[in-house]
Amino acid sequence: MSRKPNILRVFVASPSDVKKDGERIKSIIDDVNKEIGSSSGTQLEFVSDKTDVPPGIGEYPQDVINKKINDEYEVFIGIMGKIFGTPTKVALSGTAEEFERAFTRHTVSPGSVSIMFYFKKANINPDEINLEQTKLIREFRKNLGEKKGALWDEYKTMREFDRKIRLHLHDAVRTSQKAKKARVKPVNRKAKSNVVLKNLPSWELLFEHDDNGDPIEGSIKLLIEAVASGCPIRIRVHHQNGVIQVMDAPLLSVEKGVVHASDIDQISKTRDKSGNYVYQDKLYHYYIIANSRGDFHAKRIYLEDGKEHYTNNSKKHMAWIGLVSSSK
Repeated sequence: MSRKPNILRVFVASPSDVKKDGERIKSIIDDVNKEIGSSSGTQLEFVSDKTDVPPGIGEYPQDVINKKINDEYEVFIGIMGKIFGTPTKVALSGTAEEFERAFTRHTVSPGSVSIMFYFKKANINPDEINLEQTKLIREFRKNLGEKKGALWDEYKTMREFDRKIRLHLHDAVRTSQKAKKARVKPVNRKAKSNVVLKNLPSWELLFEHDDNGDPIEGSIKLLIEAVASGCPIRIRVHHQNGVIQVMDAPLLSVEKGVVHASDIDQISKTRDKSGNYVYQDKLYHYYIIANSRGDFHAKRIYLEDGKEHYTNNSKKHMAWIGLVSSSK
């Protein structure tokens, strides 16, 4: 479907508890379009995973959304309140997966998408607090700044939300207009679809196994090929009591058909009495080593005396996820 080159599509992603906030952006976009006028050469168009995706079939529910939206937007707006969301096959929530797709586009082609993320600071009834969801939101927000280099914003009231969204959308329009004045060639949607989007890397489940290493989904062959080609790999570890841990695997090796991975970037992180993650006063490195046979080893070594104070050797249900180029 052809689209005018002066249309900026605004994709809104959010969990269910801030659905109305996301829908409010449609009205704000209508107001901004009236304010800038059609003579400006740029207009905004609202796109949402809640309103623009009909029922369908995919590898998993979020995959239906991904295929329908197809990353065809120029502005990504993410919103979170008190709910992080439901895990998908490749991320801890649908909103997180949608953000990762947008961030990957930005990494592969800087300037192709403008990313805005907002956190709602609302009073929460203590009885409604979900510690696990709160922890996931805090870690996601921290990751935005520390690892993604993203500047996020927050709001308390809808009036504040309206003001900030309106201001930031006007800025997105001005940025687009400056690009035109600088004679940046407009994006050819058809060419982009055939060249960039076709091979745009995305996080895909390569191999999932139970705690004995027996296959559940995907294949060890796909995982080995991804490792051999240098693809970034993440591991989703299923712990007891429904706890899920997703970690990057910066160090990888393949030996006799087995993939070995480790994460050495964790320092001094444990849980407090309320179940929240906190950093300890006594510094220590937390090493994790895992392999595709289900073996999971964790070790804590304190920097003060260099001694090992904690070791965990167990078997885990794990899923191996790779940032691979789409062949579709």
